Amino acid sequence: MMHLVLYPKVFIVLLGIAFCGALLLFRRYLWQKRVSQQLGGMNTLKHFSLFRKFLKTILVSVSLLLLAIALARPQWGEVSQTVSQEGRDVLIALDISRSMLAQDILPSRIDAAKKKIKELLSRLTAERVSLLVFSGIALVQCPFTSDTHAFLNFLDLADVEAVSTGTTAIDAALSTAIKTFEDVPGRASRLLVLFTDGEDFSTDLLGVEAQAQKLGVHIFTVGVGTPEGAPIPLYDERGKTQGHQKDAQGNLVITRLNEQLLSDLAKKTGGTYIRMTPNEEDSAALVKAVHRFEKEKFDDTTFATQEERYTLFALIGAILLLLDWIL
Repeated sequence: MMHLVLYPKVFIVLLGIAFCGALLLFRRYLWQKRVSQQLGGMNTLKHFSLFRKFLKTILVSVSLLLLAIALARPQWGEVSQTVSQEGRDVLIALDISRSMLAQDILPSRIDAAKKKIKELLSRLTAERVSLLVFSGIALVQCPFTSDTHAFLNFLDLADVEAVSTGTTAIDAALSTAIKTFEDVPGRASRLLVLFTDGEDFSTDLLGVEAQAQKLGVHIFTVGVGTPEGAPIPLYDERGKTQGHQKDAQGNLVITRLNEQLLSDLAKKTGGTYIRMTPNEEDSAALVKAVHRFEKEKFDDTTFATQEERYTLFALIGAILLLLDWIL
């Protein structure tokens, strides 16, 4: 099916301008014709040719219309294109437990982590990314995709209330990540980027670590928070602060960044531990670490596009302008 133009709004504007230009040229021709008829008897215009002026007007007017069409990029006729892509599969896991509401990093740990993930994606090129959110349980929010916009839409929807059970179980996140990588067989590099404060209530972290090592999953851990820690705010249904979380004895609960656990996890699986910073040094270091791994070929993508036809109109328009200049 023919697509008249790629930019229909631009086409309407350009066509209007070209039509007005052509109209002015014809008005000028009619004025010249009228003057020549009035002065013809005085033999003042013996070298003036009405036919030549009419032909030049036609040539320029049609040329303007054709160039307007060319600028709007007319397209028709389907053309199949096959695109080969290479990159890495990067699974990003985001901790959405209640401790991520702490505000030792402003505006909060979870909001800062989401902002950092967006920053990371802007630096990663040609990668397929997947989003996993976890607390006591884990859930894949976005499967592996090259569509960054779709990934970011899922990221924006992730919050503490999504699948949160209050506590954090890193072994649940690793188990789900392993299953996700197993669903994409044949990959030499399996990269997991874990954004968490490191507070952990896992029951089988060592066992899952061993599974990750066996499968060849390289875990990059990003520490979110500070070693000094902060209390965990509580919110009502309207999002207003209702104090802070306390333990059974009524003592204020302070959540702290567990760098030792995150560093050990990354080291055992051939990854890297990075503490999140307010500048871009952390994302730059993480991208550098990811780029150490070789790119792999993804499945070829075949899609149909409309063939560009603007050159035909531009060429004819240019020829008409050249004829006008010769005349």
